[in-house]
Order: sequence, then structure tokens, then C-alpha cells
Amino acid sequence: MTNPGAAALPGQLVVLDTAQALADHVAAWLAERIQKSQAPVRIALSGGSTPRKLYQTLAQAPWNKQIDWTRVHLYWGDERFVPHDDPDSNFHMTNEALLSHIDIPPSNVFPIPGEGDPVVIAERYEARMKADYGTDTLDPEKPFFDVVFLGLGEDGHTASLIPGQPILKEREKWVAAVSEGRPEVRISLTYPALESASVIAFLVTGKGKAEIIKAVREGTTDVPATHLCPHGQVIWFTADGAASPE
Repeated sequence: MTNPGAAALPGQLVVLDTAQALADHVAAWLAERIQKSQAPVRIALSGGSTPRKLYQTLAQAPWNKQIDWTRVHLYWGDERFVPHDDPDSNFHMTNEALLSHIDIPPSNVFPIPGEGDPVVIAERYEARMKADYGTDTLDPEKPFFDVVFLGLGEDGHTASLIPGQPILKEREKWVAAVSEGRPEVRISLTYPALESASVIAFLVTGKGKAEIIKAVREGTTDVPATHLCPHGQVIWFTADGAASPE
């Protein structure tokens, strides 16, 4: 399959005052989705400061006890290819902010390994996903993920779909190594895997993101985020001036 052209990604816009207000709002929203969804509830996590605040909120009352974490399978949308104890590791951040504070079975947590051959690791992570999904072919009527959390860079990248990199043309693999474009190698879910979601939830804060959010939602720019072709709903959770109410 060829990569489609850039397109608008309007979705539903939620505008909140602060990053903490965003975290509180999304925590309540996610808890309700987990309660109502059929298990396993697969969630793709994102790195960054805004998701960290969400994870810290989920680790506290009432969400740490109210959510039945045994029904949840956690994946990562992307990861820096560094050991899990490295401060730059998305898993390390998530473990400190959330996992170490909740009762989730270790067998329900699927971090991307950060050591070895990146290409082999990407292949193994894809195989793990396919085993969980039960088939090698993604069905638009059967999304892999209930929720995919994503951020948005000022250059329009999301996950590790980095401008100018070969992963932007990948429409067959579910997971790929990204060897250039950043100081460290990355492992990232590809467009097909990220698109296989009931909801893609962008978490974006700060006035510095206002211009790129507007351009992506209106389709007036050609960046990695505008090549997403979601099968489900898109929600933009924003705060601290990242967007204006419609």
C-alpha cells in the first residue's frame, strides 16, 4: 500500500486551561473507556512531559484503584533505543510515574526493548503485537488499540514518525527502526499500527504548539501527522494555549 497524501486531521477539540486540568480530564475519560470496553483494553503510551503528568495522575487516587488494570494491555507508540534504566527511556519514565504505583500484571505490560539489534527488536515487537491480536493482518473493523496516545512536535512529527525518514513510507510493517533524524535510534509503531485504534488521542500543551496544531487540523501543511489515516475517532486534548476553543 502506498502512503496517502497529506490530509486534514480535525477531530474533536478539547481545550483546557492547564496541563494538570488536561491530566485530570483525560484520566477520567480513560477510566470510563476502560470500564466500558471489552478486555483486553490495549493502550499505546507516549513519552513526554504532558503524558508524564497524565501517568502521575493515574497513579493517584481515585484512578489507581478505580481502574481495573488487569483488563489493560500497555504498549508504547515509540521508544528511544536505550536501556530501560536510562532516564531518556519512555518506559523508564512511565514506570516511575505510573507502573510502580498500580497493580498491573507484568504480563500485561509490553515495553519496547532498548538493547540489541534495532531491526530485530522491531520485528520481535511486531510479532508480539500479532500474537496478541490473533492474526497478521490488521482489520479496520477490529482496531488493535482502544486508545493510542500521541504527542505532536513543532515539526509535525508524532511518535517517531520523523520528517524525511523511510518509516513515513512504510505501510506494511507494524513496527520499524528509525536510525536517523534524531541523536539516538528510535523504534516506532508505523502508520498502519497507529491508525488501528478506536481513538487516537493527541495530548498537546503550550502556545508553541498552537501553529502546528492548527495547520494539522486544517490540513494546510504536509508533515508526518497529516499522513495519519485513522480508522476511528481523533480527539485533541490541549491546554496552556495550544489551541483556542471553537
